[in-house]
Amino acid sequence: MYFLRNGVSFSSKSENKTIELKGVERKRLVCLANFRPQKDHKNLLEAFSLVVQKHPGYSLHLFGQNWNDDYFEEINQLMNGAILKEAVYYYGSHANVYEILKQYNKLGEFNFDMLKSAVAASENFVSDFPGSIYREEALLVKADALTYMAVNSFEQVQKKRLESAKTSIMAFKKQYPNSRFEKEITNMMDQIENGLQQYTTESK
Repeated sequence: MYFLRNGVSFSSKSENKTIELKGVERKRLVCLANFRPQKDHKNLLEAFSLVVQKHPGYSLHLFGQNWNDDYFEEINQLMNGAILKEAVYYYGSHANVYEILKQYNKLGEFNFDMLKSAVAASENFVSDFPGSIYREEALLVKADALTYMAVNSFEQVQKKRLESAKTSIMAFKKQYPNSRFEKEITNMMDQIENGLQQYTTESK
């Protein structure tokens, strides 16, 4: 399961609606992005068509607002083509996209690609909806995914990932000094500091 994100209309009516994803579990890729030319869904679909031909069973799940314009019409035709028709699903715009972030971050504990997707999705979510009530949680998902990825990385890339995770955690603490997730953030920072300690010792 993977992401790429950007669209949601935050209405209370759909706030708590559960999203049931189709497709085979652990073979779902998720794109969260409003249907605008800047998001380049065309390249995404063309790339995914190669994936699904080589790896049958994988599915792509698209979330985001569309304006029924020429751009969406072109994308819709691609989605309904012979190769992608049974592998691409469009769910429209949803308010509780954060629930998707949490789902894939949790599953990502067993899959680094999912963790990377969780990071990308969180960043896009925050960028697209800076005033969202889920902003704090989205940043927490990002920090958590980066932490897990860093702590469990191979030595060759671990230090860089630990530093990246630390930067994310510090940014979170700066923006939310009194966060209700203080316990979780502190635990993440402890893991990162412990991991970086070995590199500090080695450099002496």
